[in-house]
Amino acid sequence: MEKNIARAVEKLLFPSNTIIIGAVLLLIYLRGEPVFVNNVLTVLFSLLVYGLVIYLFKERIGDENKLYCIGALSALLTLFLCYCFLKLSKEIVFGAISLLLVTLIIYTVRPRWKISGHTTALMGVWTTLLLVDLIFLPLGVLSLLVIWSRLKLKAHTPTQIIAGAIIGLSVPLTLHFFI
Repeated sequence: MEKNIARAVEKLLFPSNTIIIGAVLLLIYLRGEPVFVNNVLTVLFSLLVYGLVIYLFKERIGDENKLYCIGALSALLTLFLCYCFLKLSKEIVFGAISLLLVTLIIYTVRPRWKISGHTTALMGVWTTLLLVDLIFLPLGVLSLLVIWSRLKLKAHTPTQIIAGAIIGLSVPLTLHFFI
């Protein structure tokens, strides 16, 4: 029973799902912004590109790590292209830059060492949202669920999970400090 719950958490909070959930929460939070429609269109278009890349290259790219990296980078490139033509909220742009850096770190490290992508993505999204508003603080409970799931399924060592949490926390914080 516990393993089934751990697998459900693993699937529900898969890194790309976590990023989508974070984007939706941020869009809801920014619903009163004058550029709300631009934000929504940009996020939707970026997610569409992500889905298309995954769908089109799933058979050609056998390595899941490369597949999701290419999908994430394609989506982020799409977002930045939209940014060139549309005015977007600074929170959307900050979130995209944070996620770009977190994604690059995850997919650069993973082939050498099995860092927890679930933990890294969730902590990155959570920290980014916290930097926007402390209203997102209760979402930290999800990190405990993900950590429990990764350990229960023996998908990662505690060190791999801690490293993922540190990267997920430090990237948005560092970026926020420099911006």
